[in-house]
Amino acid sequence: MSAEYDVVRMESADDVSIIDLTGEADLRSTRDLRACLDELAAKPGSRVLVDLTHATFIDSSTLGALAFSAKAFAGGAPRFAVVCPPGDIHEMFELTALDRIVPLYDTRDEALASIAEVRDHG
Repeated sequence: MSAEYDVVRMESADDVSIIDLTGEADLRSTRDLRACLDELAAKPGSRVLVDLTHATFIDSSTLGALAFSAKAFAGGAPRFAVVCPPGDIHEMFELTALDRIVPLYDTRDEALASIAEVRDHG
């Protein structure tokens, strides 16, 4: 199984870090993803969007990293969102009940709107 993912930080007008996962994400790629998310979570006020739109597979380590990050960003205004359109990957979140912990959105626009509200709260 080949692991391919892209970590793309985009400085948008709202200063949101965007991480795109494409292809298959497994334990190997999740280590880098987790390090990136941990670094961003340590920065006060940072906002992160993880986009799984182009992911074809994620394993339990990726699910765990996203759940851990959702908790790390919790508290106060929303700062973490995951784009996960309906399909097999979304179903994995539901089957593991991680959709109750990880804020999932069908589109990037919905996810960005959810964390853009940070400025309205602070």
